[in-house]
Amino acid sequence: SRKSKNVGGFFAPEKWVCGEIKVHEISLNPEHWKRGDEHLVSIFVHEMAHLWQQVFGKVPRGGYHNKEWGTKMKQIGLHPSSTSKVGGKETGQQMSHYIIKGGKFEVAFNSMPQEYLFPLKFAPLGLKLKKPNNKVKYECPTCEAKIWGKAGIVAMCVDCNNNFNEA
Repeated sequence: SRKSKNVGGFFAPEKWVCGEIKVHEISLNPEHWKRGDEHLVSIFVHEMAHLWQQVFGKVPRGGYHNKEWGTKMKQIGLHPSSTSKVGGKETGQQMSHYIIKGGKFEVAFNSMPQEYLFPLKFAPLGLKLKKPNNKVKYECPTCEAKIWGKAGIVAMCVDCNNNFNEA
């Protein structure tokens, strides 16, 4: 979600419905991916604390970060802060956090295998990503004529009566 560059993510309770099944949503803002995996995972865990409160705690009014949520955040090694720094308010409507040095989150993150981290990397808005080229270059072994086609095709050079080889 790119709602705001300042918002790293959000939790939306019962956002998706399929018959009787209601599913919560956690969304991460790709604008924050460029700040690194530890930052991004901490945002995800922040939103998971909202999910925990929705399921096991007392649900606050929409978007409010109360003491129960703040206590859970501290238990998992993230300190709630309105400024993202030490000394910020610990409850409020718009909240962030900072990672507690030596806390459960930092220890768990530092021991997490790399393959569990986010495989996607941030691409700035407006940047056109190059599409993968699924075409292969083929060449006639006799006359060296060249063609492009999908991988695995069988093509024949009509001049030399030879199959093209992948170049």
